[in-house]
Amino acid sequence: MLFFAIIPWATLLYSSTYITVPNGFYNVEGNSFSDLTFGKLTPVRYQQIFAASQFSQLPPGGSFISVITFRADCSSADTVGIPNLQINLSTSLKAPDQLSMVFADNIGPDETMVFGPEPFSTPPYCGTNCPCTFIHSRYLALESPFLYNPANGNLLMELRISAMNYGGRKLDAQDTTNDSVSCIASFSLQDTTATVMRTAGVITYFRFDSLPSLESKIETNTFILKIPLYPGGFHLQDANFLSNNILWNNYPLQTEKIGIYNYARIPLNRGVSAQYFRLFWQNPGVPPISLAAPSALAPPTPPATNSLTIPLNPKYYEQP
Repeated sequence: MLFFAIIPWATLLYSSTYITVPNGFYNVEGNSFSDLTFGKLTPVRYQQIFAASQFSQLPPGGSFISVITFRADCSSADTVGIPNLQINLSTSLKAPDQLSMVFADNIGPDETMVFGPEPFSTPPYCGTNCPCTFIHSRYLALESPFLYNPANGNLLMELRISAMNYGGRKLDAQDTTNDSVSCIASFSLQDTTATVMRTAGVITYFRFDSLPSLESKIETNTFILKIPLYPGGFHLQDANFLSNNILWNNYPLQTEKIGIYNYARIPLNRGVSAQYFRLFWQNPGVPPISLAAPSALAPPTPPATNSLTIPLNPKYYEQP
């Protein structure tokens, strides 16, 4: 007999939180614009700091940033093609209007490349519908989710932008001293020191997703796993037994994407006595470690739970 723990569909606690920084500008045009990001014909290295106080909606322990969105300024009409855009995120102890001109001084120890380098087209012009909406802008779905906890510091975003194909795009920005954002920039990707410092910052829309959970059920001799698409970067893994030296493998069969979920359908009559599953995410640059811990879906005795085991280093998650 093949043993699985059954977690009903209804038990999944999956939610997204949307936050605009500075707060209060989702439907309000900023008082300035930024041409430092997508408005230059030269390469740009750009850092912007966001105050942790802007993320008070997040639950204790934080959440994963899975999508970042900018919007065009109402004064900008050109759409720009960027051959290569890279985005890094980290948790920084630097505060708005207090960034160092030395890029490395601002970067936190958890720096993660979350997007690119890859081509990107800047947000479209919105005509007379000002302010431009984030809903109809071009969002950046992060390839590696970033776990941000405001209790650990402010959020630093670094953009590394290759030379534009043509033209330039101004992004909506807010310029107020002692507010929640500020930035520095230089015009070479090899620069270690900024040449520009501004109190302004690009108005940015973040999507945060909670830690993912697995759901399961049995239908017609098939065991079905339901896996959230967001946050991205988590891998379904399986193992045939539990031990102190358990060997997890990436799930080898295809999953089916329906809406915001992936589904794995596993036949029950395969002659396998037991099979265990987990969701695994490793922060880039941090080597995995071996942990003696239960699997994502354990046998019925003892019953499975929805809790998550979260060692602090490396970033390692599993669903017992």
